[in-house]
Amino acid sequence: MKKYLIGNKNIWVLLTTLIVMFMVTGCGQEKSKGPSGASATLAVVNSPSVWVINNDLMDAAVYRIDPATNKQIAKIPFEGAPGGIVVTAEGVWVTDYANDKLVRIDPATNKVQATVNTEKGPRAVVASPGAIWVANSLVGTVTRVDPSTSQVVATINVTNSALNSLYFVDDALWVSGTDFTVYKIDVQTNQVVAKINVGTLPGEIAGKSGTLWVAAPVANQLLRIDLNSKKVDMILKTDNSTAIALLQDTVAVANKREGTVSLVNMTGNNAKQDIKVGNNLGAISSGYGSLWAISNDDDALYRIDPISKSVVATISIKRASKVAVGLDGK
Repeated sequence: MKKYLIGNKNIWVLLTTLIVMFMVTGCGQEKSKGPSGASATLAVVNSPSVWVINNDLMDAAVYRIDPATNKQIAKIPFEGAPGGIVVTAEGVWVTDYANDKLVRIDPATNKVQATVNTEKGPRAVVASPGAIWVANSLVGTVTRVDPSTSQVVATINVTNSALNSLYFVDDALWVSGTDFTVYKIDVQTNQVVAKINVGTLPGEIAGKSGTLWVAAPVANQLLRIDLNSKKVDMILKTDNSTAIALLQDTVAVANKREGTVSLVNMTGNNAKQDIKVGNNLGAISSGYGSLWAISNDDDALYRIDPISKSVVATISIKRASKVAVGLDGK
């Protein structure tokens, strides 16, 4: 067994673990009023679907929602604590941070098809061509899984601190850590090949060719990194930006405290518009021409029309976690 708590590192790992827990769950206890759920906009087996994870320890589940009607069409019990979700042609992948596993759900049967052992605290998960990547938040490693076999093919040591988010862009994997650093991993060699210090705690990340956007909740900022120079080249003011999503030429930022979603024009410098959505927003994603935002305080998943800049549907949920988009939902 690998020992990673040595001397003063005990204090550092404890602190960074608490930071990760704060960023994922917020500073208070979520209420439990409505039907369970979280949001992940996805489509598989010729059936457009929104997949929703509910991390209630008493009733953890993955929900399937029809985006045409905004109605629940399936509930898949989850034995563990779901943390992140992504969809590929091989299935719906959900991390289980309580049991250190990655779970694959078959959308044809709505049942668990396979489980993969990871390292400690798997939360964030992302897909790239031929690979599933899992951030093991408690030990600073990334697990690479072959989606066709559900087998681990590599474990990458990234940092001694905790990990927050993953994103695949420009044929590389980018990872944010609580040591104020965004790491670049070469997917051909499975090695860290670059480190970018962003000067603050980086949270969720997302990008398009040449650019990576970083939510910085503690600094109340949205950062833009030029991937060619590997430097932060823009800083925008936000309010506790917990999550971000990309929609065409727009960056959508969920502002936790304000309960707003900020739409930032990627090509318009500081052009930003705010949409009032709900209270205590914790996650956001895009798909089916919409933005999907979660409110823990309201026990709701909000569907937002980015054109009219308004909420067009409210779906009751509780204890929501992450959101993800895949396949024909894009």
